[in-house]
Amino acid sequence: MPGESADLPTVRVGLICGGMTPMVAQVALNDGSFEKAGVHVEKDCFTGGPQAVQALVGKSIDAFIGSYDHVLRQRARSIDVKVYAELYNGYSYELIAKSSVAMTSLAQAKGQTFAVTAAGALSDDALRLGLTAAGLNPDRDVTIVATGSGAPMVAALDTDRVAAGMLAEPTITQLTDGGKYKVVFDPTQPFAGNVIMAQTAFVAANRPAFVAMLRALRTTAARIASDPQSAVEPMRKDFPAVSPAVMLAAIKRTIPHVPKGLLADRRSTDPVVAATLKKGDITTAIPFEAAVDNSVLESIR
Repeated sequence: MPGESADLPTVRVGLICGGMTPMVAQVALNDGSFEKAGVHVEKDCFTGGPQAVQALVGKSIDAFIGSYDHVLRQRARSIDVKVYAELYNGYSYELIAKSSVAMTSLAQAKGQTFAVTAAGALSDDALRLGLTAAGLNPDRDVTIVATGSGAPMVAALDTDRVAAGMLAEPTITQLTDGGKYKVVFDPTQPFAGNVIMAQTAFVAANRPAFVAMLRALRTTAARIASDPQSAVEPMRKDFPAVSPAVMLAAIKRTIPHVPKGLLADRRSTDPVVAATLKKGDITTAIPFEAAVDNSVLESIR
């Protein structure tokens, strides 16, 4: 709580704000769960992962909630960053088009123009994966443009500048709820899309505060799973334009992607290693044990 947080240890956490992928952290930030657990978590919003990772390495933030590939790149550079929890298993983006568009799957995508948030971003990777699986060449058979996320992409869809765009919750539910828009492609492959990463030296030096933060996140995740309604108003603090009914639907669609106990798992990290190797961002596979430390969460009773 505001009056109490000055007396609590602080952990500065970077987020890619604007979407619901870090839902568990967003709820804990907005409903006072961190303070109740004995830690003040300071939120720092970033527009993209590279900027946030730069801040993490430069120690202007203490932890970052982002995709696992960032951890792999830092470890390949001999920077001792590890994963301490997984908040979202999945790509988090889906390809949305107007219901009037004839395309119903990526098999019909040839010649179309699609929007992603940024070149090389998670939305771009997910779309390219789907196109390749559909037998198409993402560089030759379609046109992929970067529009940014949220409102700019929706504007591109509304004005028919693109046939479809890779969007995240709660925008997906907002657009599809009224029937004007539809989902064309929903990547369902396991993928460690949102993990909590930090430098090991920070965790070692601030273990009680870090444990308190993880405990609050685990408790919050369990509460949301058993009572999705409890997350509606905390989430609407970040998305006030989203109605309670749409927010509840978006929360329910997000819950299945939250790993049990928030523990990182090879089933979601291995696909990220494979994708990062394929992109050439790392040259050798980083072992799970070198990049993930579940022991802090496992020590919490």
